[in-house]
Amino acid sequence: MSKPIRSHFTLIEAACAKYPDAPAFRVPVLDPGTSDKLAEWKAISYKKFSGDILTQASFWGLILRQHGAEKGSVVSVWYREWLCRIEGMSYADVTLTYGLSRAGYTVELISLSIPSPEAVFDLIRLANSKFLICDSSKRSPIQDTETQSKCPVPVHWYSSSDHYYRNIAAGVKPDQEMPKTVEELVKDPKGIAFILHTSGSTSGRPKLVPWSWEWLDMTIESLPGFHELSKGAVSWIGNACHAGQNLSMINVFFHCLSVVQPTRLDFSSDELKDMVKRCNLRMLLQFPSYFAAHVKRARTDPELLQILRDLEGIYLGGMALTEDDLAWCVHKGLPLVLAFGSTEYGLLLKSKPVTIPPVYEVNVEPEALAFMSIHDDTANDQDTSENEEDLKELIVLGTSKRCPASSLTAQDGNFHTGDLFVEVGPGKYESRGRGDDWIKLANAGRCDTRAIEANVLHTCPDIVHACVIIGSLRPEIVLVVEYIPSISSTPQLSPEDEDKIKTDILQRLAPVQAKMWGYEKVLHKRQIRVVEKGSLPRTGSKGNIRRKEVERAYKSELDRVYVEGFRA
Repeated sequence: MSKPIRSHFTLIEAACAKYPDAPAFRVPVLDPGTSDKLAEWKAISYKKFSGDILTQASFWGLILRQHGAEKGSVVSVWYREWLCRIEGMSYADVTLTYGLSRAGYTVELISLSIPSPEAVFDLIRLANSKFLICDSSKRSPIQDTETQSKCPVPVHWYSSSDHYYRNIAAGVKPDQEMPKTVEELVKDPKGIAFILHTSGSTSGRPKLVPWSWEWLDMTIESLPGFHELSKGAVSWIGNACHAGQNLSMINVFFHCLSVVQPTRLDFSSDELKDMVKRCNLRMLLQFPSYFAAHVKRARTDPELLQILRDLEGIYLGGMALTEDDLAWCVHKGLPLVLAFGSTEYGLLLKSKPVTIPPVYEVNVEPEALAFMSIHDDTANDQDTSENEEDLKELIVLGTSKRCPASSLTAQDGNFHTGDLFVEVGPGKYESRGRGDDWIKLANAGRCDTRAIEANVLHTCPDIVHACVIIGSLRPEIVLVVEYIPSISSTPQLSPEDEDKIKTDILQRLAPVQAKMWGYEKVLHKRQIRVVEKGSLPRTGSKGNIRRKEVERAYKSELDRVYVEGFRA
């Protein structure tokens, strides 16, 4: 007899049976007399959390059936912007997501970071969704008559705090057609529980990343090695549609801990202190770009430094800290854990304890992965010093349950991450960046540079001779273009001509960028640098522009631009 499939629901049920009154969440409550002063952290027990999930399931099950969306179909949710100041409880977004799942639906989780209704409609069609629950902040663009006519499914407007207090907290009559038990939800282990999206787009839109019940079960199986914590709390890392947030919550429920929701993701160091003192925060999960603010403060704040030292873990993922910040943290004894993973395959590697440079070890079953040597000529834009090393690409093998859906794998059936490593000891690896044309930005979003460059060359053939996208680990991408000399009215490019080149590029790119993630777009003149034809560094054999060399050449200028708040 096969063992039962574990899921977020089985973990919540187990936690509720053991510790029904223990806090599952701690959510911030603002002082009603001020706009941003924190009054308290409200505790929500596992018993209350479980009840709210069932109430959400009953509420939405009835609405969805009235609109012809039968159990087992896909329902899309377009959540609010993940950096927004809280407006009530984002906890309500979690109960919405889990409630839809408990009602027997596959939930497509869509972020408001996806820029346009048309892009969302594409994702709805790809997922064969039957219904859209949309955050009220998008009411205006979707209710435009022309736009609304393009929406392929019925739309229900949703405000998390308003909906929670009016419909969920007040109670809803139980839905008799809801699956009676968690086991009834998982009739097919290969069935899809959630649909997420890649953090970068291909052909102008993200790809679907389905998480099956079997994949969730496998993820839970690897949790004991993730991090052992004493009873305490773990911080949020993203909103309800973020892969890292969903996986960290599963880890929290597995250990019967609680999740602390900050007032915003880039919360202040003072708020961090308050979470530790009033919520017993023991593990901090954060993107390095946000954590860097705490590092800066801790250099001159002994109390904050000691608080960071006393945490049981500081998990950083998505990108890297600066070398200076990382070295300082290691020197000061901060309990850093560098996590390596993605929406497609979860957490694969971690570096603990952190060394300089960081050394990663496999965090999952070894047979799921392979580190395959690559030929020098297949690695795009690698430095000579890197080509002298035995570079290995991290591969998730198609024979493993951890491998993502076949729609995301290569022709060989495996998932090629594009991330390169050097083996520095048995089972120990140092990162060497990427071997493809994708780069990561400061928000951990991925950007297909080659696709953007192709768009520029296609739309601006009379202006641009060659171009390259740079901005690795930066807040925005920057486009560097070599202009065609004949368009200049003077032997040397005048400021007026340069400004016109930038204006023309932005106008021509606008239509092809409409459905891309915001951080993949070139939207402002500050994101464009114009240089003479032939001035960008190139490889000797094929004459390809060397992206990393351009990054290095423009480092000082880009530092200045970003520090000045993109005013250049």
